[in-house]
Amino acid sequence: MDRRVKKSRQALFDAFTKLMVEHPFQKLSIAMVTEEADVNRGTFYLHFKDKFDLREQCIDMHLNQLMTSCTGGDQKLFTSKKAMLTTFDYLKDNASFYKVMLTGEDNTFFRRRMEEILRIGLTDFVESKTIKDPIDKEIMMQAIISAGAGLIEWWLTNRNDLEPNYLVDRFLKIINIDL
Repeated sequence: MDRRVKKSRQALFDAFTKLMVEHPFQKLSIAMVTEEADVNRGTFYLHFKDKFDLREQCIDMHLNQLMTSCTGGDQKLFTSKKAMLTTFDYLKDNASFYKVMLTGEDNTFFRRRMEEILRIGLTDFVESKTIKDPIDKEIMMQAIISAGAGLIEWWLTNRNDLEPNYLVDRFLKIINIDL
């Protein structure tokens, strides 16, 4: 991709993220985003169909970065303690985006997408457990996903003063998983 195209696209993502912190999604306009990004409307439409497409692609970008940051591209590493620490460090660095996406007016859409990422990353881990009953594995998977997503949301919205290392240690101890 051309460097100028990447730069314009990133400017639009950054502007959208900044504006999402300041305004509800329904109040955002393409004009607001293009003004904040300092690009013209035509540039916006070269990259996105509308503001919904921008939101979806921005979410995809952030969740892909989240997955890559916590696994280094290797999903087998997703459940390691190191990967969890890297994940929380990444979330801390990008807290404003994740906080607004988890608490905004359309948070169920984002949370569902985040839970899909967690499911992908945890599948091998849960499958490796010697649990014979498939329903028990399904329950284990859902419990860990819900607990992890809930912890992320709670941390970003209520207790972002807690350090990632502390959170990960406590979380693993509470759910009694040795990684």
